[in-house]
Amino acid sequence: MAKKEENVMKTSRIIWVVLLSVLLAVSLTACGGGATTTAPSAPTGVTATAGDGQATISWSSVIGATSYNIYWSTTSGVTKTSGKKISGATIPYTHASLTSGTTYYYIVTAVNSSGESVESAQVSAAPTGPPTEIYKGGTIRIQSDDQFTGVNGVVSGSGTQANPYIIEGWTIDASSCDTSVWPYIEVGIVIDSTSKYFVIRNCRVENTGEYGCGISLDLLINGRVENNVLRSNGGGIGIGLLSISNVVISNNTIENWRDGIGGGSYSSYSVNIINNTITNCTDVGIDFFNLHNSSATGNNVNNNRDGIRIFSSSNCTISYNTVQGNEYEGMNVSYSGCKTDNNIVEYNDVSNNGDTGIAVYGNHNTIIYNTVNGNGFFGIILNFIGLTDITANNNMISNNTVNNNVASGICLGHGCVQNTVSNNICLSNNADKQYHVGGIPWYYDIEINAMPNTLENNTYGTIWIEK
Repeated sequence: MAKKEENVMKTSRIIWVVLLSVLLAVSLTACGGGATTTAPSAPTGVTATAGDGQATISWSSVIGATSYNIYWSTTSGVTKTSGKKISGATIPYTHASLTSGTTYYYIVTAVNSSGESVESAQVSAAPTGPPTEIYKGGTIRIQSDDQFTGVNGVVSGSGTQANPYIIEGWTIDASSCDTSVWPYIEVGIVIDSTSKYFVIRNCRVENTGEYGCGISLDLLINGRVENNVLRSNGGGIGIGLLSISNVVISNNTIENWRDGIGGGSYSSYSVNIINNTITNCTDVGIDFFNLHNSSATGNNVNNNRDGIRIFSSSNCTISYNTVQGNEYEGMNVSYSGCKTDNNIVEYNDVSNNGDTGIAVYGNHNTIIYNTVNGNGFFGIILNFIGLTDITANNNMISNNTVNNNVASGICLGHGCVQNTVSNNICLSNNADKQYHVGGIPWYYDIEINAMPNTLENNTYGTIWIEK
């Protein structure tokens, strides 16, 4: 049966292969081990994010569910009986052709062969409409505090915290941008070298070109970027960040860029990235590069090449994001060998990505309470980077649910020591059932390739521990 180990500190090479019995196969059916006998539990983590005439609904995957239904209404209190049904919805689901300004209410249920779950908690979203006015000046370009003027797209405000400058309601065709001046690329809005408070909201940027940028924030403080629609054709950066602080980026729809939101070569501080929908980026959804004391919370980062990269960053919190269906990795903590320490990755749903769910190459990071299921390689891996001194030591991997991944559920690579792996649920990994001759698995629910590390109170079916 699935078992718990307590305070395991191994000093010799041991291979533990616990062969699951028929009794286990029955008892773990909710994890995919056999015929399911009960309906799944209700989905949790349900969110609804408003967009341009649409709402995007996301939720955490449910173990044992084979499909999901959404029920919606324009009246609060929607139920399976009163709501209009959308069958076979995928995570995330975009509900299109909606009326802007109308509030739509949603619940989600999980389904398997035994039936349908009870309703999830209700969520709501009020779709926005497209901006109503074309900005005729090409790029909105502000490069000092005294350039916050009506000529440069400002519609109101005085630049104070209580009454910030407002840039609102513009549609910008960046193909008409003058690329002979800073930042020398096709860009929709650029704010540079300012300290006044400002808000960019309800704008649309398009046609930025291969190396362009939707909104560029450089060398500034005290900004908010919210409820904008930024679309490209596979190139450039949706929102670019370079040496900024005290900035909030929220509720934007960012699609078809190279990078959805990207940090720059100079450090930024106190940047909070909240409730954005970032999809179909050809490199990465959120490039958390050189950000410190910052956060990414409640974002839907789906169907990109990679989901979220966190590197050369410290003291950041990545929480409550849905990171699913990306072609390669869901999250990479310390991409390309850059040291990334003292970050918290918690309460994220990092499932059904094409490669590893969460990869960590750094020290003193905390990876807790995440759902990491059904990824195409490892669930969570701590590893070293060859020909560098980058390894993964003194990290905490705790209270995660890591099931049905193709390779090992949780893996600590060679040279990764002094980590704590505790209170995780790791079941039905090695999902493609790859075995050596003699029936020894290629992969395990928990795989430890270096010692000393501490393992406590994990639930698993198979384990490998090597000195």
